[in-house]
Order: sequence, then C-alpha cells, then structure tokens
Amino acid sequence: MAGRGASSTMMSSSLNDGPRISAGGRGRSNGGGRGRGGGRGRGRGRGGRSGGNGNGNGNGRGRSGGRGRGGSNNNNKRSFMPTSASDSSPGKRSHHDDGVDNDNDNDVVMPDAKQPPILSRQQKKPPQASLASSSSTTTQPTGTTSTTKEQQFQLAHMTNQRFADLHISTASRRALSEIFQYEYMTSVQAETLPLILQKDNQDCLAKAKTGTGKTLAFMIPTIEKIIHISNHRNRNNNSSATATIHCLVISPTRELAQQIATETSKLLTFHPPNIRKVVTCVGGTNKNTDIRAFQQGSNPIAVVVATPGRLLDHLQTTPGFAPRMANLSTLILDEADQLLDMGFRPDIERILSLLKQSSSSNINTSNGSHSVQRQTLLFSATIPPSVNEIASLALRPNYHFVDTVGEDAEQTHVHVQQQLMITSQEELIRNLFVILERETGTSTTTLCSNGGSGSGSNKSGKGSSSSSSSGGYKIIVFFTTARLTGFLAELFNSVSKETGYQVLEIHSRKSQSVRERASEQFRSSTNAILFSSDVSARGMDYPDVSFVLQVGLTEKAQYIHRLGRTARAGKEGKGGLLLAHYEVNHMTKKELVDMPLERIILPNSTKADEIASRAIGNVSKNKALRTSAEHAYRAWLGYYNGHLKKVQWDKKQLVLQANDFAKDVGLVEQPSLQKKTVGKMGLKGVLGLKIEG
Repeated sequence: MAGRGASSTMMSSSLNDGPRISAGGRGRSNGGGRGRGGGRGRGRGRGGRSGGNGNGNGNGRGRSGGRGRGGSNNNNKRSFMPTSASDSSPGKRSHHDDGVDNDNDNDVVMPDAKQPPILSRQQKKPPQASLASSSSTTTQPTGTTSTTKEQQFQLAHMTNQRFADLHISTASRRALSEIFQYEYMTSVQAETLPLILQKDNQDCLAKAKTGTGKTLAFMIPTIEKIIHISNHRNRNNNSSATATIHCLVISPTRELAQQIATETSKLLTFHPPNIRKVVTCVGGTNKNTDIRAFQQGSNPIAVVVATPGRLLDHLQTTPGFAPRMANLSTLILDEADQLLDMGFRPDIERILSLLKQSSSSNINTSNGSHSVQRQTLLFSATIPPSVNEIASLALRPNYHFVDTVGEDAEQTHVHVQQQLMITSQEELIRNLFVILERETGTSTTTLCSNGGSGSGSNKSGKGSSSSSSSGGYKIIVFFTTARLTGFLAELFNSVSKETGYQVLEIHSRKSQSVRERASEQFRSSTNAILFSSDVSARGMDYPDVSFVLQVGLTEKAQYIHRLGRTARAGKEGKGGLLLAHYEVNHMTKKELVDMPLERIILPNSTKADEIASRAIGNVSKNKALRTSAEHAYRAWLGYYNGHLKKVQWDKKQLVLQANDFAKDVGLVEQPSLQKKTVGKMGLKGVLGLKIEG
C-alpha cells in the first residue's frame, strides 16, 4: 500500500523491465525476461518452469533453482518509497457551515490504498550503490526528469539497514518480506525502531515527514510488546485477557485511521489469532458497529485505531470501554501537529486525563507479577510549541527525541510551481471552468504571466496544462466549506456532457460509503477531478496528482499541506490559488507573503463562458441544485462571518456580498435564514437578510 508504513530501497533501475513470459522465455530489454518459474535477470534472461539462467548485468533466479552469471542478484523484492500521507494539515476545525453546523471534514474513512506500480526491484546491494549504477547505465524513455527526481526523493529517505537485522519476531519479519516486500528501512524506521524496541520502554517523540514509513516505525515495536505481554500474561485470567486492549492509536482523520489499521493488519498476518484483532473507531460510522466489534470473538483486541471525537465518546459513554484500557501497553498519537491544528487539543487533553489512571500493564511470570509502564509514542511532521506542550502531558520526562527532518527539509514546497489567479466574485464559476478547461487539456487557451506578483518572486512565461506531459490529469480543487464543495460539484456535473469530464466530491456532507467510492475512483483513475474541502488535505496518498487548486482564504500551514498533494516523491506537479479580489490583500501581504506565487491572468474563453452560463442557468431549473445552492449561500455567509478582519468587511458589507453571491450562483430568490442562526452569527438587526417566520 502506498504511503504510511512503507519502507524501501533505491535499486538499479528496472523501469524498463522486459516482457513477462508465461512459461519461460527470453527477455531482451533492460529488465530481462521473466519465466513463470524461471529466470529473472538484468540483460537477457532465460528461464523455464524449474529454473533458468540470466546472462548480463544480473543473475536469473528460478522458482526451483538456476542462477545465471552477472553482477547482482535479483530476488524479486519490491523497492518502493511511500508517497503518502502527506504533510498537510488542514486548518482549524470548521464551524462555518450555515453559521452553526460544524463542517467537520477531518474524520473521513477512505478505502485501502492500492499498491502503486513497482518502481524497481529490491536488490541485495546497498541502495546508494544501486542508484549510482542505474543512473549511469540506464537510458530512460520520456519522463527522464520526473524519474530522476523520484529517485532522488527515495534516496533521501532510505538507509542500508535491513529489517532482517532487527531483533523482532519471525512472523513480523515474514510479513515485511512477503506481504510488504520490503527489505531495507527508511531513515525514520532506522532511527526510531532501535530506540523504541529497547527494553527500557522509554517514550518517544519523533519528528518525521508523512509518507516516510512512520506507521511501521511505531507498529513494529508495538506488536513486539503485545507478543511479550501475551506470552507472559496469566492464562488463568481469561476474562481479563479477553477484555484487554493492548494498543491505542489516535489519528486526526478517518482516512489515516483506516490506513494505519490496514497496515497493522498486514503486519499481523502471520501472528497467532489471539493478537491479530484490529478495530477502527471513527466518526461518521454507526457507534453500535464499534461496540459489536469490541464484543465479537474471544480474543483480546491488539490495536484500536481511533479519531479523537469517537474515542472520547466511547471512553465517556460506552459501558466497559474505559476499563478495557486498564492494561493498555502502548499509546500512539500520530500526526500530533495535525491533531492540534484541527482543534482537537481539548479532546486530547481529556483523553489523556481519562487514560492517566491506566498507565501500566501487569504481567504475571514465574517470578511473580510485575508492572510494565505504558509506552507513549508521538509522531509529528513538525514540532511547534503546541506539540511540545502535549508532549509534556503525554510523555514521561526522559523520553527519546528523534528528528529525521531537520530544519532545511521542511521547505520543499517552495520548489513547486505555484500560480496566483484573481477573479471577481461574479466570475468565480466561469474562471473555474477556464482553469479546468486548460488543466484537462480540452482548451487551446493558455494562461499568461502578468508580470505582477501575488507574493514571492515574479516569473514570466505561459502556464502549461498539467495534462500535457503525461497525457493524463489528476486534479484536486479545495474549497472553504463542505456545502460549497458539494454545490459546485453538482453544478459542474450538470454540464458534464459539455465539459467532457465528471467531478468527484469528498466532504463531510457525503456519507462514508460515498466518500470511499469517490476516493477509490479518484485514486485508480488516469483522468480525474476531485472537489474537496479538507478531508483530502493530509494523509491520503493519491498517486500522480498533477494540479492542486485552492479556492479562497486559507492559512499558510493549510496552504502548504494542500499543496503537498502534488509533486510528491519527486514527481512533477503544480499548484494554483484562485482568490476573489477581497481576499488578495490578506493572502498575498500577510498569509502567503513568502510563497513563490506567480501572478497569472486568466484568459478569455468563449467555450467556458457558454458552459458557465448554462450551468448557472440550471440552478433555477433543478430543485436539487437550487437547494444545494441555498446551502452554499448559508455556509458562505457563516464562513466569511468568521473572517471579517481578513477581508476588511463589517457586518453590513458581509450581507451585501453574500446576497451578491446568491445571485452569482444562479439563485433567483435570496435564501432565508432561521432566526436563531442569525442570532448566533451576530447579524441581528443587519439589513438585507431574509429571516424565516
């Protein structure tokens, strides 16, 4: 699975692997031939069903023997550097939709990520040597620059240290080899695993980029501890053993929780059934489903992966849940900075308080009963003061601190091409069509540099389609609220025959099953457009995202994290920021003043004008679309009511702009607001609102 918990090695390039021959045969490309049971080699490989020879740069290896001559052995292991889970942190938990509803887009379950294409075979050489040899001997096809960047990214996160050298269980080693097909550790794993595996059981705070193998870094030692405790626990105390929850992982988002659970289950594949139970508890699902999962089976729960809100709910209201944490041996806070950025600090502090009383696990041995202190692990891409404050609450004073990022490594976002586009509110929808027309390659228009600057340095030249180099496009467009995201997705899909593309949508107003399908469809598609609020800003690994467009106000950290969805693992990609005139001053002179934004003038497009006009006209004709537009109006009003200083409005100007927004999206009548909503937003007495009753 791409992303979290992955480990990898840079190998001799096998991007040009030769043909795979079903019953043996000969391969004449760089990758050689591959027989069903036969040889695999780097030059010409020949193999049959029971062995084979490889002549050239590598040795062939058959299913039942046979080795050839050459420089290095190929053992059919994958070398894949995870590209996931990114380093994006959505901003604060949103309280903007309709002015009162919590637009909580941060707890979303996504389906399991599919294994991306293998980048190269994992060799028996140190990865650095392999990369050096491949770069000097392999002739790359088109896309050379992208591949080189990808290799450089991979090399930056790899080591020569092998999982086989760790003192871990045979079952875990087997899963790493056979299920994950990893041999070498990433730098995060190499630096943290030896420390966490030590018998001193010390806590650990690790600063590590997302997508560099963090999940395995904390789950491998966690499983080893579960094995140790399970082997020594008093078997006569069956009720206690069955009730035990060994490990608790707190994740900021549903999709991250699902990824962690999936990786953990894979790592537990060859372990005994009594330590293989993994339960995911996240918002947006039926709470009773969690409770049934707790109660099913006779085995204890090895790992619970939960989002803060649902976890706190269970701790406070689910009978018998909190006592099951009494023997908790490991507590893990993943993406600690994001947990705090998203406003979960009160929940985290309350959870820590509830767990404080259960800080040790009792183990009965032949020498009597002794206590094993709970180990707490915090992993975070950044270490702001807020993370240090939580660390002081959650970790014991003598904790290990591991920094695998450094100070300079966090500035990679400045190398991604970033375009600033400015629009009037009236032409926002039209300009969205213009941008997507260009990025999908359905237009001959180009975006031209204005010579002016949004912020950062000025650049010149024409904008290029993100689909031009690869022949495909993968675009994510971020909006400020879930309601606006949903409305614009429906609006664009109402004219899909004219545009030639369908828009996928992911936000908190969609059911979990719908979000899962949309996520999977976007991940697996060659050409796809995803409209999202913040649920995809961090954590999910969508491969080959070519363009990220952010629409409206955002905070710097959120902007960077969203931008991190593209140009991942050394691949090509670019970002765009579309602002209304009233948002420009704050964003370019305060929030993103040091970002290398290139000011781009949006071109004229007769096609986009016609399609936008037709789409907006559909609002008055379609009841469902009209209702969606009304929800978007209320959410828009609530959102900007919380950002008046940033756009330099008073309440009166806010209402005037909101009413203009209603007209701009095709609403003939101004939507009404409930009296209590008006009161909560502090808009009582402001002229221009239509109040119900």
